[in-house]
Amino acid sequence: MTRTVALTLHVPEAHHDLLIADLADLDFEAFESEPDVLQAWIPAPRWSEAVRLSVAGLLGARGVDPHEALTVEIIEAQDWNATWEASLEPIEAGGFVVAPSWADLAPTGRHVLRIDPKMSFGTGYHESTRLCLRLLSEHPPEAGARVLDVGTGTGVLALAALAMGAGEAWGVDVDPWSVPNATENAERNAMGDRFFVAEGSLEVAPEGPYGLIFANILKSTILPMLPDLTARLALGGDLVLAGILRTERNEVVAACESVGLGVEAEATENEWWACRMSGGEGVEAST
Repeated sequence: MTRTVALTLHVPEAHHDLLIADLADLDFEAFESEPDVLQAWIPAPRWSEAVRLSVAGLLGARGVDPHEALTVEIIEAQDWNATWEASLEPIEAGGFVVAPSWADLAPTGRHVLRIDPKMSFGTGYHESTRLCLRLLSEHPPEAGARVLDVGTGTGVLALAALAMGAGEAWGVDVDPWSVPNATENAERNAMGDRFFVAEGSLEVAPEGPYGLIFANILKSTILPMLPDLTARLALGGDLVLAGILRTERNEVVAACESVGLGVEAEATENEWWACRMSGGEGVEAST
């Protein structure tokens, strides 16, 4: 085992998701987000002055002074994976329990999803994932429906839809770690024959139509792809959007209305907002 460099970044929580993506590109391997504090860890051999300057640049680009907001600590070697695994506990959201494979669970009457996250997003710990699961619980897919999960991460949302009666699901993600992780989680939940994962964005997914589409990403990614997402919906299908801040709600709703979608349901938790959109008979699906 090797030493680890731990960063503590004092930045508003609204910046955390994008910072995590940027830091992952710099080879940081683990993250913990709390209100206005983001922690990130990288193996000491990968830490350098160039990486420190890159992190400082990321903070500066967000109007944050790195001299005040950034602290660096060297941590002696220990079994971080075991420590991290021990910290994961089952999460309840709507009609689901999301739990790591090693957790012991008492019967709850909810759908149990065994998710080992590794490097991918989607453990149920983030509000946006929980909001999607709650919206799905309130309005399950039609039996046998085809599902698309854009930014699938661990595959948790696609697997949740399959657990509620969907027929098959496709997951796409630009994160290369997501493909083996989501595939393993599908096998772990005995859904490997109905869930298919590919690296990339919408261009690698079958055209559709889909009765249900998830896009739990970020507003800046969702808005440009709205026309394509809408075109892939089956008539009367649902589009579940998340990864959106409450302050961004009106902008997203207006963009959806411009492509013929309307709000059917919405939910919030802390500063996050999610919705279920439908176009009814007004949406033409690709075939």
